[in-house]
Amino acid sequence: MGTFFSKRRLKIAEQIIIVIFFAVLIPMTVSGFVISNINQQSNRAQLRSTAILVANIISEEIDIQKNTENIPENLLETLSDDKRQIYVISDNNLVTSKNYSEEDYKNCIQELPKTLVENKAMISGETKNQLSVYLK
Repeated sequence: MGTFFSKRRLKIAEQIIIVIFFAVLIPMTVSGFVISNINQQSNRAQLRSTAILVANIISEEIDIQKNTENIPENLLETLSDDKRQIYVISDNNLVTSKNYSEEDYKNCIQELPKTLVENKAMISGETKNQLSVYLK
């Protein structure tokens, strides 16, 4: 047992490896995790703000076109490059949509809160990077 923990002197190469491990690799790994976390938080904040912005844009377009009886199918054409799913619902009926998916539509409806706040874009849903925004 005494030979395993013998007090031998480390070679210079072994000392350099130990210094590199403690002084370089560990701090770089920790800073990488911190930077990644901050980056994810900023991406989520950007997702929230753009989702609310899109909801407000669609609401304004609907307000402008309220004079017509039907909301036209080309309502969402201004968002042609947007890959998000967008659903316009009136009286629990789907009026128009963009990138429609039956499963995602049902999930979106289920995630809506029981009481909806009026005249304000609100975020709903539990998934971190898949926001649902509603505007009543």
